[in-house]
Amino acid sequence: HVVYAILQTKLESKGTDPIVFDATNVRRKDRRQLVNFIRSYAIQDINLYAVVFNIDKNTALKRNAARERKVGEGV
Repeated sequence: HVVYAILQTKLESKGTDPIVFDATNVRRKDRRQLVNFIRSYAIQDINLYAVVFNIDKNTALKRNAARERKVGEGV
């Protein structure tokens, strides 16, 4: 996964800039995999935050229909 390679580079640099991982990650399994990947670097004082946009299904479908690059309905 290209995104994980980029994330790995950022984590290995041990910089102090925030890393924002912008992805849907709807499934708990996917979120857990991401968190475990980040924690595998054993970086001290790392803070992980999740931002959840709680919108109803109809709104999500309308927004998706208006997107240039649409995602599957399951997402």
